[in-house]
Amino acid sequence: MAGSHDLYAKLHEMQLPASGQIFKVPQVSGTLTEGYMFGWGDGKPTDADSGWAIGAIFISITGADGTNLFVNDGTVDSCDFNLVVITGA
Repeated sequence: MAGSHDLYAKLHEMQLPASGQIFKVPQVSGTLTEGYMFGWGDGKPTDADSGWAIGAIFISITGADGTNLFVNDGTVDSCDFNLVVITGA
């Protein structure tokens, strides 16, 4: 179709940097402070780092099998990324 956008092809070819964070959650008065919701890179963020939303997901691109997915159980002012453990049925 002439003039149509091919979003799928653009996203398919997109390359992300080796590490980073995206999807910043906006500040909501009295309930949530601004922080990133998703990130990736070498290992997980250092505990007590700031700037990560509560419940943020981090993927370690260098972790061994079963040690790649983490979730922030801390706060936006002091993160606490813990390994997500998935067990088989």
